[in-house]
Amino acid sequence: MKRAFIPILLFYLVVHFLIPGTYILIFGNFNTYSNIEDNAAMLKGFILNAVTILGAIGVVSFLPEKNKRMIPPKFYKLTGLFYFSVCLSIIYFFIGGGFEGRIGGSMLGSLYNYIAFFINPFMLLLCVLFFQRKSFNVILLFLLYLLYATMTGSRSGFISLFVISLMYPAFSNYELYKRNIRKLLVSLLIISPFMYLVATILIRKADIQLDPAIIVRLIMGRMSFLETSMLPIHYKDMNDPVAIFYSKYGLINQIKLILDALFPGNLFGGDVMPNQYYRAAFMGYSADFVANVYTSINITLPVYLYMYFGSFFSIVIGIGILVLYYKIMARVINNLFLFLPLLASLYHLLYFFDWVMWFLLFFTCMLTIFAAYAYATLRHAIVKLIKNPDFS
Repeated sequence: MKRAFIPILLFYLVVHFLIPGTYILIFGNFNTYSNIEDNAAMLKGFILNAVTILGAIGVVSFLPEKNKRMIPPKFYKLTGLFYFSVCLSIIYFFIGGGFEGRIGGSMLGSLYNYIAFFINPFMLLLCVLFFQRKSFNVILLFLLYLLYATMTGSRSGFISLFVISLMYPAFSNYELYKRNIRKLLVSLLIISPFMYLVATILIRKADIQLDPAIIVRLIMGRMSFLETSMLPIHYKDMNDPVAIFYSKYGLINQIKLILDALFPGNLFGGDVMPNQYYRAAFMGYSADFVANVYTSINITLPVYLYMYFGSFFSIVIGIGILVLYYKIMARVINNLFLFLPLLASLYHLLYFFDWVMWFLLFFTCMLTIFAAYAYATLRHAIVKLIKNPDFS
């Protein structure tokens, strides 16, 4: 399992901090979200993330690994369910008004919004890749998911596929498809700037100049977590109370929002996820605006902890959380309904929007696996009945 856990942590550090940081050192600093420049806070954000990630990797590397075998496939065929989920998701995306409808919340409370908990395309893709025994066209699956992600406005579909490839070595199916995956990822790396432009210009309808330098800077801004880490640190180090941050990101408030998401009605009055208040806390937006317009921004786990515990303890607690996460994964490695959701949501924990969003992703992963299990069981029963009908 270390073959998947450690590379995901390294990928997070390299893609979101080392590469953008190197770009800034060579070409100079730039802002994507605000006009605040605080190099000391940016450096602190880099150090907090780097030391936490490298510290966790160091501890996990020395932990004993009792079960080193690769996880075998469990289902015969799931590709049909994956194709269905992609088609349904695209149809409802455009029925709901496209990207404008998504950020405006037009599909909230709809029937599809509840169905989506059980047929998440990303999670079903993982189920097919990791657990399907019947051979499949891995290139087709990757390209179909990338097309779905791009058509629905996501500009990080390629990163999702790369993270999937880092999870794959923990599963025995990887040995069958690793050559095709490596070739495909190299090709996608070449065309990823074009896919980013398609999602930005055609789907999100953003007006950007088609200048190579500007496009590279936009992509770096999208990849980088340096600025989004810098802003909270800047305000905390300036002794700004940032009351709305502690009100919305507080653990008690997040537990209330999780309970509201799990049960019908709004037990605690209802509210948007804490991460939508990032712009209100650190970028000058009004609370009313971010509550009504989707404006999600991540904060990263180490920086979130820093806002409560300071530099030293945020690193210690961050390393502790990641090591505990690994140990829980190792303990439940044979439990399909827990292990795969934990693995699938690990990357989300690192870049961290809030605990509510992480939990909902984990919960959706669990429900999707239940749906995949039910689909595979029902399909097996129907095929068996057709082949061996018993009408006595």
